[in-house]
Amino acid sequence: MLIDEDGVIYILSEHSKLVSLTDFEQDDSEKSYVLTAKATEVAYLGGGRPLGGKFVTTDSNTQTLYAADAILGLIRVRNIPRLGASGGKRKQISQQSVVEIVASRVQLEDGSWSEIRFADDLDVGPKTGHVYFTDASDIFPERALKKSKTSWGTMAASKIDAFRGVPAGRLLRYQPETGNVDVLATGIWFANGIGVDKDETFIVISETFAARYLKYHLAGEKKGQVEVILDQMVGLPDGADCSHTTGLCYAAIISSPPPILKALYALPPSLNRFVRTLLMLVPKNLQPNPESYGCFMEIFPGDEINTPNVSRVVQDLHGEDLRLVTGVTEHQGKLYLGSLEVDEVGVYDLS
Repeated sequence: MLIDEDGVIYILSEHSKLVSLTDFEQDDSEKSYVLTAKATEVAYLGGGRPLGGKFVTTDSNTQTLYAADAILGLIRVRNIPRLGASGGKRKQISQQSVVEIVASRVQLEDGSWSEIRFADDLDVGPKTGHVYFTDASDIFPERALKKSKTSWGTMAASKIDAFRGVPAGRLLRYQPETGNVDVLATGIWFANGIGVDKDETFIVISETFAARYLKYHLAGEKKGQVEVILDQMVGLPDGADCSHTTGLCYAAIISSPPPILKALYALPPSLNRFVRTLLMLVPKNLQPNPESYGCFMEIFPGDEINTPNVSRVVQDLHGEDLRLVTGVTEHQGKLYLGSLEVDEVGVYDLS
């Protein structure tokens, strides 16, 4: 889910398209809380699998999109029209968008190059304009046949990462003023969603398969350190975001902890490694799938006086209204919830 400066809602599709959602109307069904929207393809993003993105305003008519693409790496899309820029009158600007690959690899301190294998989510620093993004794993996604169409299957790669149990995720930073990309943190077990606070003093990170919420300090005495601010969450965290109004942060919970992972956590190290090896040999069609479950958590990330804490947990225990929540975006007191597997967008009024 993306929302631009003018309040227009967008989604990133599995077939690498940026799609705007406009003209919301009441659904004809008996469900009064369901709205329909006009979906319009705004730009084609280059044949990869964009998973998270953020807009940067360019001028009165156009904007730039940065996106974390699981296949291509960090990409930038220029000349995207601002559909709601003229007094609420949405107009299509006749100008071709340009897709650029900003970074597909990162240079390490020893001078060697490391490929970005699974760019997952990003946020843009409100003070510096730096682009912070996650590289979830060193396991590359693969092609998958879904609904008679071929797309990139990120779920299969994430399952392998979960069974393997090796924390290979990273937090990266792109600095537009220099063009440099560097590594801020390593050793994260599937580095997923991230959010930057309004003062750009920290970044929150969803560490999916450790079921933890992390805080990377950009300033202060702990600058450069990763802190666990929430351990043993109610489920596996995916997307993340921070409100620049309230200071609260959010985590989308894709699934309650699968029984197989709970069992692995309890095994002694030697047996744990043996069982994980066996699980990686299980055919994909026999591997366990996420449960039908929907959830997000509201989290106070802590400050110099108060410790981090959970201020709200909202669950759809059986996934009846929304399940497999992978994306969460806060905008003007509402949470917009997206999913990799479901073609609806959830909206939760925080008031």
